[in-house]
Amino acid sequence: MGSNSTILIDDIVLPEKVGEGGSSEEFATILDIATMATLAAKERTRNEWDTLLDAVGMYVQEVRKYDNVGNSILIVKKK
Repeated sequence: MGSNSTILIDDIVLPEKVGEGGSSEEFATILDIATMATLAAKERTRNEWDTLLDAVGMYVQEVRKYDNVGNSILIVKKK
């Protein structure tokens, strides 16, 4: 990966608090619980994305939300 490379991640970015973004984002939180129960996986908040990517030397340059559930494109760059 070059220093000018960009990674695009299409995923849900959960609100920091349940209900913070309205009923559609509450749906995303319910989806997160279902994902944990069925797949042993999880959706992440912006802070969790920042922490995860920081651990591998990257950062979120921008988040572009494209619906009311929290589906977003994370624009990620190398530090």
